[in-house]
Amino acid sequence: MHIFAIETHKIYPANPLNMKLKTLLVSTALAIASVCSANAVVTTIADVSDNFNRTVGNQTSASSPNALNTEDVQYQIVRGTWADTGSYITGAANPSPTSPSIMYATNVQTQSTGNFDFALSVDILNVNSSSNPGDRMGGIVFNLQDSSNYYLLRTGNKNSALPVAETYFEFAKVVNGTLTVLDHQTRTGLTSQWYTISISSSLTLDNTFTYSFSDQIGGTLRYSNTVTDETFSNGYAGFWDIAGGGGGGRFDNFSLTVLQTVPEPSTVALFGVGMVGVLFLRNRARSRSVS
Repeated sequence: MHIFAIETHKIYPANPLNMKLKTLLVSTALAIASVCSANAVVTTIADVSDNFNRTVGNQTSASSPNALNTEDVQYQIVRGTWADTGSYITGAANPSPTSPSIMYATNVQTQSTGNFDFALSVDILNVNSSSNPGDRMGGIVFNLQDSSNYYLLRTGNKNSALPVAETYFEFAKVVNGTLTVLDHQTRTGLTSQWYTISISSSLTLDNTFTYSFSDQIGGTLRYSNTVTDETFSNGYAGFWDIAGGGGGGRFDNFSLTVLQTVPEPSTVALFGVGMVGVLFLRNRARSRSVS
């Protein structure tokens, strides 16, 4: 006679309490996230500006003491020579488009990830070029690591004496010295004039930048767009100029604001109470399952 042992498994139906708990966990997390977002406080942690109204003739270069520093902003020259005319600064002539003049503010940094964001703007007078605007352009750098790695927002003109004047607006990145244009737009019929270049990082999306080019006088918007790129998440901000053997670009009214977003204390407390409640319900569900 053979005796067979048969192993049986009792099949339990899905625990309704566990299903409710999962639903509660998801809904609680969404509710807390919504409240945290709604009650976040945006704090200004740095706010610097410079209108360059100084003594005419102040000049600085990478090899000489910096004469452009103020109590509000301290600068560092990466390459080239910069001079103050008494109402704006200008970059000196450069030997080639591959060697732009760069100067940045050292006492504040841009950051575009986590809970830090920034808003940056400067006025710039377009530099005319006889043919290729890539040879004579000016703009602002941000999230700058060094002379070979940074983001760049720039503009330039083809000479208005040509049959059709063209103004270029570009957003680019320079990685290990190689420039890649991420966005390029051309506007015809615009003459050389002062523009305001502005860029800000998103308060909710990492490394998402919204930028614009508008007339300094009148504020007419010439171009705007939004680009997301994750190459650089922080660094310095300042000026970028290629003169291509001609006169340098002109820059004025530099402004940089750095923001930090933090939840209110009451929101943090709400988050803690919510999580304690969720943990209590989870432990309660476990104890019921065991019994």
